[in-house]
Parts: sequence; C-alpha cells; structure tokens
Amino acid sequence: MFSSVSTHSTPPKRTHIKEPPSRVRHSSSVADRIRESHQSGRTSNRNRESGVKNAYIARVKRHLNNWSAQSNYKGNSATIKLTIRNNGKFRYVITRTTSGSLSAGLREFLAQLNRMGLGRHDKSSDYVITVHFKAN
Repeated sequence: MFSSVSTHSTPPKRTHIKEPPSRVRHSSSVADRIRESHQSGRTSNRNRESGVKNAYIARVKRHLNNWSAQSNYKGNSATIKLTIRNNGKFRYVITRTTSGSLSAGLREFLAQLNRMGLGRHDKSSDYVITVHFKAN
C-alpha cells in the first residue's frame, strides 16, 4: 500500500531574500548624532516647562474667573499685573479699570484669594503675568 511513497527526504530549498540596502546614510559621526539627540532633549525640556507654565497660568485665570460677585460689575473690566511667588502668594497691581467700584471689589477679592494662595509652582523665580479681567 505504501510502496509508492518515497521515504527519501530532501531538505527544503532555502532561498535567501536579499534585503534592500539601507537608505539612511549618516554623514555625521556617532558623537555628533549623540550630541544632537541631547540638544533636542533640551528643547523638549523647554517645551515641557512652557507647558507647565501655561497650565499654571490657566489655573490662576480660572481662580480669578470664579469670583462670585463679578455679576455686580457686569460689563466692567480691569487689567491686573500679578507677581506670583513659588509658594502661591502674590502681589498685584491693578493697572487699568473701567470702574472705581470694580477696583474696590476686585481688591477685596484678590486679598481673600491671596490668603488662600494660588497654589505652589516649581519655578525658582516669580511668575509675572498680566491678566485682563472682564466681569460677566
């Protein structure tokens, strides 16, 4: 019954697939490429620090917009310069306002907010930001 079956086995043919040559040609030395990668890391750190700063400033602006009494001054606006220390306490100067009553109310609100603080930040120097505040 199995007389037509060959017991002699031949190894399968091995075909070598030739890979295309690498298209990346490096004209710089290994040291140059390492130096460039470290420099690009510094850029990433700067971008990361910028992102942290932007997130912190956005949080400060949200604190300012949570002023519950701002509806009493609807339509009025002010420009405030904040100098925020890394412990979250701040100094402020109201540089422009459209209403004296807004200025007085804003001073009271900022004094209360300063007692609570704006939250710590990790920057070694103070943040100095200008906030344009419009009562809604």
